Order: sequence, then structure tokens, then C-alpha cells
Amino acid sequence: PGLKPLIFHETNAFVIFYSVTDRDSFLDVERLWVIDAQTHCHDVPIVLVASKTDLRVRSNDVITTLEGEELAKKIKAESFVEISSLDGEGLDYMMDEVLRCAVDHKLQKSIAVEVKNQGKQCLVL
Repeated sequence: PGLKPLIFHETNAFVIFYSVTDRDSFLDVERLWVIDAQTHCHDVPIVLVASKTDLRVRSNDVITTLEGEELAKKIKAESFVEISSLDGEGLDYMMDEVLRCAVDHKLQKSIAVEVKNQGKQCLVL
């Protein structure tokens, strides 16, 4: 089992990155990272992030926005975001999406606890 169950125990959102210039990192999303997320926290939302989008203009073999969107649908990601750390493009939106997904998940968990306790004034946030 290892430490993953302990580490993922309080997880409210998974943020999985890949580089648009690295096809292996793109393939690893499905091969590795989504498996971890689904194995240890199957109900936690995933935010899929495509990074280094500024390098698309300099490279021929890049992962397109469409490929990223299709992968996001396939892995049932809650959100798909493209960013460039170099020029700052998409960073604020990415943070907004991660926080939105995490807060929504936390609220859903707290509502489930309240329903489970059938209104016994127990609310976990």
C-alpha cells in the first residue's frame, strides 16, 4: 500500500500537469497519474493542466488544445486549463479552477456528512 493512502486522505482536488512539448508526459496522465487519483480518491475532482503553451510556436510535435480537451473528457476531468509560466497566460484561471474544484468537493463531502447524520448538526468543513 505505501504512503499514498495517507497522503491522499484529505485531498480535495488533483492537479495533473503535462507539457505540450512532451508527448510522454501527456501519455503519463492516463498511464500513471489518473490511475493514482482513481485508486486512492475516486471521487476527487481532477484539473488537467497543459503547460508550456508558449512553446507551441517553436515546435512541430506538440499536443494540441483539442488533444488536451479530448483527454480531459476521457479521464472525466472537472476542468481543463492551458498555461504558460513564461508569459503568465492562464495561471490565474488555473488557480481559480483548482480552488473552485477543491471547495466544491469539500462542500459536497460536508453535505454528505450532514445527510448521513440526518441533521444531527454535524457539519465537517
